[in-house]
Amino acid sequence: MFYYYIYFEMSILINDAKELTKKIIIMIINGVLSFYIALHFTNLNFAYITLGLVFAISFLIENILLPVLIISSIVVSNLNLLEEIINGIVSFPNIEKIAFLLVFLLIIPLIHLAIRRNSRSLITAGNLILQNFNPTIAAILYYSGVSFNESYVDGIFSFLPFIYLLTVNFNNHVILESIILILIGSILYSINSKFYSVVGIIPITISAYYFSTLFNSPYFFYGIILSLAINIIDRVINFTKTINENREATANLKNRINEEIKNIQAVLYSLRSEIGKEGGDLIKIIDGTFSSISAIQNKLNECKNINCLSEVNDELLSQKRILTIEINNLIFDKIRGYNDFTLKLKKIGINLSEIEYPKEEIKLEQFIDFYRHLKQTIETNIILATNLLNAFVENTNKTIGVNLDKLNIINMNYISERLNNMDVQILSKKLDLCASKALEVIQLFTEEESYEIKKSLADIPLQPFTINKVGNATKLLEKLNNFLLVELIELQNTLKTISTIYKSAEIDNMISLINIEIQTLQTSEMPYCEKISRLYSSISELKEAIELANNKDTLTQLSELVDTLLPQILETGEINLSDIGINENYANFIIALLNKKGFKAEINGNKIRVGINTKE
Repeated sequence: MFYYYIYFEMSILINDAKELTKKIIIMIINGVLSFYIALHFTNLNFAYITLGLVFAISFLIENILLPVLIISSIVVSNLNLLEEIINGIVSFPNIEKIAFLLVFLLIIPLIHLAIRRNSRSLITAGNLILQNFNPTIAAILYYSGVSFNESYVDGIFSFLPFIYLLTVNFNNHVILESIILILIGSILYSINSKFYSVVGIIPITISAYYFSTLFNSPYFFYGIILSLAINIIDRVINFTKTINENREATANLKNRINEEIKNIQAVLYSLRSEIGKEGGDLIKIIDGTFSSISAIQNKLNECKNINCLSEVNDELLSQKRILTIEINNLIFDKIRGYNDFTLKLKKIGINLSEIEYPKEEIKLEQFIDFYRHLKQTIETNIILATNLLNAFVENTNKTIGVNLDKLNIINMNYISERLNNMDVQILSKKLDLCASKALEVIQLFTEEESYEIKKSLADIPLQPFTINKVGNATKLLEKLNNFLLVELIELQNTLKTISTIYKSAEIDNMISLINIEIQTLQTSEMPYCEKISRLYSSISELKEAIELANNKDTLTQLSELVDTLLPQILETGEINLSDIGINENYANFIIALLNKKGFKAEINGNKIRVGINTKE
């Protein structure tokens, strides 16, 4: 961090040094121009005061003052020309001269300043204007604008104001050659490769020779020295800046790799903790990655250059890529295993939502959060499936009575194994058979409440075997159990009433049988299908009992009829059933009544013969 701070501070100083060089040159140009402009309108003392003020202010707003001073200098240098234009004496050469002045010495430099945030064109333009006031200083600073080691675009922009010289001396081939040499020198100065840019001094020197001859001024050679000094200093600044930037880039890359290593190690620890025993081969890969990362860390500590760091970074990215592929394979396998599990559950009617595969690769940094969410989703759904299966087991035991054990381990493999060991076809056959028997039993009853139960029982064998089928069957059989219990109790009471009138072993047996069936229905531990089977085994007896109960009123009337006919019966010694309009099916009941009254009776065809009173 300390080295990074040093590099940062040096970078600021280097940039400041380059800008300070430009600032000083512009301050000189601004000061000299302001001096001669003030001298033109005032006295010498005021001109010196103006020079000092402008020189001082230029340190802050040099790029604003220079365009203003260039315009002012153009006005001062061309007062006569401007007066002619104002007085209406307009000629094309005059307009052309003013236009070239404004374009090459003002507009182009301002465009360069606005677009590139670079004042080199202004420096060149200022020097060309300054040549009208102080040729010596102008000659010394003549090449300063094109001497910086910056981009080719800035170099060409800084050269463009020199084209103005062609408009003044268009036919002078020396000026043309000098300007071309300046362009070449400006481009060479812009070479960004070690110190090759200093070769730009060669065309600049030739140009200075031409200008010194043309303008009869040896000071252009001082301009050569200044130009070379500016380029060398600027090149040193750029070279130093490049070194610092490389060092900074190296330090930044090393820090970034260090941070990446720490992040990967943190993820590896979290992975190992999170995956645990589920990881399998991935745990071995994680351990191997730990070793590789440690080796990369050691190699990183020994790195001294960017190439070494790049190599280390590539190795780190390779390890990270391998690990990323493996964790994505883990996610894929986990989702696939879960989705296969849901397909097994669907076969028995448990519809858990499937999990979609990620549309994009899960990055290493995102894995822990994604994996935890995935794991939580799967665990939640497995708990739901376990609860549903336990309810299914409970209902199956309660209904069919196969004694399935509840699931006590919440685990996909355990649940899958239980499902594989469960013979669904046998369970389905048992439940369908149970429903069929239950339907036959309830057909004995004609109460309105039984219709809905009959309809539902008839639907059960038509349905595929699912937990919903078992659950619905359990509720239905419970409802049937309650219905039968009420009906059998009522039937028992009816038979007891009939039994008080007709003393019969057959009726007593019916009452005893129904009492057993009632106790069966009241036994909560017995599966519903077992209860139904017991009822079904006595279905013919139940049918007779129900038919008897349904004839309760008829039997009561029969008793009264026998009492009425008893004197006649005793007189004749027999009863002709056809004569009194009684069905032969009731003969046994008449015999039972007569026996109860103490008379011995027996059936003879459609007649009942009556003997003596056994009570006498």
